[in-house]
Amino acid sequence: MSSVDKIKWAMSLRDPQYEALKCFDNISSKIEYKTASKSEAEKAASENCQEPHKIVVDKEFDFPSFCFDMTTGIGKTRLMGACIYYLYKTKGYKHFFILCPGNTIYDKMRRETVPGHPKYMFKGLEAEMGRPKVYDGENYLSYPVRYVQNELQIEKTSEIQLFIFNISKIFTRGDLEFKFHKFNENLGGSFADVLRSFDDLVFCMDEAHRYYAPASKTAINYLNPVLGLEFTATPKSTNKNIIFHYGLEEGAGKFLKIPVVMGRTNTAGYSEDDIEEMKLKDGIKLHERRKAIVYKYCIDNGLEQVKPIVLVACKDTTHAKK
Repeated sequence: MSSVDKIKWAMSLRDPQYEALKCFDNISSKIEYKTASKSEAEKAASENCQEPHKIVVDKEFDFPSFCFDMTTGIGKTRLMGACIYYLYKTKGYKHFFILCPGNTIYDKMRRETVPGHPKYMFKGLEAEMGRPKVYDGENYLSYPVRYVQNELQIEKTSEIQLFIFNISKIFTRGDLEFKFHKFNENLGGSFADVLRSFDDLVFCMDEAHRYYAPASKTAINYLNPVLGLEFTATPKSTNKNIIFHYGLEEGAGKFLKIPVVMGRTNTAGYSEDDIEEMKLKDGIKLHERRKAIVYKYCIDNGLEQVKPIVLVACKDTTHAKK
């Protein structure tokens, strides 16, 4: 049984997650990211992605970075966990930087790296990989490293190490509360220097479309990763590095409930903003009604509770923020 199949059965991956991992395996089995050039990685990805086409990584990245474009609700975080374990098992990589766009996702990701959490990102692999060491904005100063005669000496480890940070924490702006790039006597240098010293650092970017501003790309590139893995449901139109796509139209009725269509006839005389507010309130009202029915059904039949969610379709990020 292949490594990908073993991971599938251990983690009970859904079909789209399994297909995405197979796609990543098709590329990664042809190349060693530590030694390959960016152009060599692009060539391997172009020939072995989901539907072979020219893969082009952002010019401001000095490393290969591949994007998984998967609709919300399919399980991108679990796919991330599968990719991390795959690289650990097949290539021996141990250092993974998980980048989050804001405090909400940062806190969520920290919780989901704890075994026992219902959405543990490595669920099913506990016996295989043990418990990864996790370092984040709260405990990174405890990382076991020291400088001897101006030379960085890092404790060797056989375990996966995860570094979870918010994008705003890694800029070189002299942040008073979080001196990511500043000398620290506990480390004998900066934490950025520690990360740059790894020859197998892999960047996993959750909500990857949020990091395509020039300052974000510069901050990521500075840490010298050997590989980037991007996970998003809304890639930029400029993304030419998508190796796997699974859209809402494919997931509806299989892993996502088919959307319900509601309509109103009494919208004459209302502004566009008023109509949008009506749409949101109507959708939430239907959602709350159905949520109560689902909750009662689970209680009456002794079933595990599900967590209903609402997806709001927007024209672009400006519309979404509004």
